[in-house]
Amino acid sequence: MVVSAIKNIKNNPEMIFREANNSSLCSLIISLWIFYPDICTYVFRSFVCQEIEGEQYLLADMTMVCWQDQHFKYAMSIALPAFVFLVVGVPAFFFKVLKTNDNLIK
Repeated sequence: MVVSAIKNIKNNPEMIFREANNSSLCSLIISLWIFYPDICTYVFRSFVCQEIEGEQYLLADMTMVCWQDQHFKYAMSIALPAFVFLVVGVPAFFFKVLKTNDNLIK
């Protein structure tokens, strides 16, 4: 079996890249499927605040005052882009791929 695989690779060297590309894509999709709920949870936790004694604190880190210096910078530079690209962008990308290949799926 190994000998026939080596012969196939010698006769068709681009097959290596095709198979590596397919397995990489498969690994990426499975990883996203596994980690997507956790990623969404962490992104949403960045925006959940709780009021304590008239002051809003970040529920994930009660030492951080909501929408003040440190939290505002974090929310705008990391959490908001993560929301746009990961929480919204990943499902939108896969929806577009599915709609584009609709004729192949049926």
